[in-house]
Amino acid sequence: TYTLRASVDGGNGSVSPTNETKTAGETVTLTFTPDTGYEIDEVKVNGTATTVSGNTLTLTMDGDKTVVVKYKKTPPAPVTYTLRASVDGGNGSVSPT
Repeated sequence: TYTLRASVDGGNGSVSPTNETKTAGETVTLTFTPDTGYEIDEVKVNGTATTVSGNTLTLTMDGDKTVVVKYKKTPPAPVTYTLRASVDGGNGSVSPT
């Protein structure tokens, strides 16, 4: 049997499950849940950065595994402004309008 241990480095979210025992070849799916205003920054499996699809990661148990997730603040949405230009009185031009 192999052991999976999962944890969050620095808080701002959770991971589930955190402790599982599986036999060789079994799979386990971890779910990462960031707090509001946060997103996944990095997930490492046995110290190696791993790509995560959405908020889940499925691992095949072929040895003991330690999973650590870090969360980061979600960047704020960009602010958009509208600018309108015109010439008062008609004696000239401005571009763009």
